[in-house]
Amino acid sequence: MKQIRGTKRVARRAGIALLAISFILFIAGCGMSGTINGQLVHDYTVDYLSVGGFPSTVSYGVDYPIVGGTYNCYYTLYDNTRYYPGPTYLDVYSSSYSVTANPATSAFVSGADSYFTLYLANGGLLISGAVQSIVPLTQGSKGMSPRLGTYTSTEGGLLITVTNKIVHMTADDLSRIQQTRVIVR
Repeated sequence: MKQIRGTKRVARRAGIALLAISFILFIAGCGMSGTINGQLVHDYTVDYLSVGGFPSTVSYGVDYPIVGGTYNCYYTLYDNTRYYPGPTYLDVYSSSYSVTANPATSAFVSGADSYFTLYLANGGLLISGAVQSIVPLTQGSKGMSPRLGTYTSTEGGLLITVTNKIVHMTADDLSRIQQTRVIVR
């Protein structure tokens, strides 16, 4: 009989310990990473666009929720006289960008929400901080030199890495890439 009571006591203590551990793990999971919100703006006329992370149909200047990760972006611009980056629409900017959400600051406090803008410039894909600060750039940067290569930026805690290169693709190559449809408002 004493042995049964002793076993019950040990089982009760183990149950209480498991309950306490479960509660602590539950509380630790309450703080969530912040959301990431991205939008697109551009120079000139976008002749071809495929941008990962965003919906398949987008409007410029509208925020879209983006899941943290690395995405590819292909685009060509046209200014009614020439194509950017090259002489034909088959020369495209082949870029990638990575975004990482702000982590939770504690068990009870979620990470801050982040905002970024992908700027489809005639010199390569750029990042410009808060959404409000990009508005003047859509008209003012048409003479910028290319930003080829890789660069990293931190915008309000949001870590963004961009890699740009120029590639020549065939019409077949372009047809195999999921194209992003743009609705102009």
